[in-house]
Parts: sequence; C-alpha cells; structure tokens
Amino acid sequence: MYYFLKKTRFDYGNLEFFPPDDEYWDLVTIDPPVKGTTVKFRLTSPITRKLDADYIRANRGILCSKKLKELLEGLDADALFYPAQIYDRTNELVNSDYFLLHVSNKIDCLNYNSSIYQGRKEFEDSGFDDFFAISKVEKIVLDEKKIGLTNIFYISNSPFRETLGVNEIIGKSLSSKKLKGLSVISNEDFTFE
Repeated sequence: MYYFLKKTRFDYGNLEFFPPDDEYWDLVTIDPPVKGTTVKFRLTSPITRKLDADYIRANRGILCSKKLKELLEGLDADALFYPAQIYDRTNELVNSDYFLLHVSNKIDCLNYNSSIYQGRKEFEDSGFDDFFAISKVEKIVLDEKKIGLTNIFYISNSPFRETLGVNEIIGKSLSSKKLKGLSVISNEDFTFE
C-alpha cells in the first residue's frame, strides 16, 4: 500500500533561493538546488497571520516544519532539506524552523489500464499525454514494480503529479502524528478532481 501527502492549505507567497536558482520553478523539478542553498519564503497572503503548519505548498516547492523534517529523516526518506526562513508581508522574519522539501524521484507508475478515471477516451486519444483530459480519478492503481524500494516520490504520469507519494512505512508513521496542513491518504482512498 502507498499513501499520498495531500496539502490542506496553500499559503500564498514567493520562494526565493540564495544563491538564485531560476531553474527550480516547480515541485517536479528533478535537479535539487545547489548544495548550501538557503530559501526565503515571503508571505503575501493577507489572511495568513501565523504560520504554524507542518506542510506548506508554496509557489515553487513544499516547505516543511522541523518536526516533519525530523520525522522523514528518521524514516530514511529519500529527500533533501534546505533551510528556509519565513517572512511576513512587512519583510519581518517570523520563523526560521522550516525547510524546503525536495524529492528527486519522479516515477511513471500510474497504471491507467487498472485505474478508474473520467475522460478515459479523450486521454487515450491524446496518446496518454493530455492529463487535462482527466477530470476525475476515482481509483488509483500503481505499478509497484516501477516504484521498487523508492520510499517517497512523485507520480510523473498523472494529473496529480505535484502530490507526493510515500511507501507504507512512511505513510503509516505520518498518519499517526498530528501534523498540520497535511492529510495522509492511502492510495485506496485517494481521489483526484
């Protein structure tokens, strides 16, 4: 069994990298930032007053709390962490206990023949390239052979390619913790719209 890490909040802001890294532009960027990179996240949301989530989907990546970082490191998750500082709208430092969570594992492992989804004909007609043709995924079946021993990954051939997948050990462990900003959902229960 596998699990998906689904964000429960999106905090608007801008991620900046030091040294600058214009190549790191979204969650599925394969190459990690340069070693020694630090990250600055400037909140731009007028409704965010206090940043207390453990898992934050930002514009160019995922930020995680020190608590989540330590949990993932303790489970030997194949992920990299870069120090991040959080600034409010007035450019005042609010928190420096966050990290950019980088995962390089992008696996073409969604089994479209066994999965149940709307837009099948349109997707097949596109040569299995137009993920926008899929309006809803009701049942997700993964090719476990392609995943192998990888314990944290993105499903590169899916419309939810920016949602992290994890193995059963990590999924069950994270499920048992009280983490803010994050739902841990088994692949049997996960749906996408």
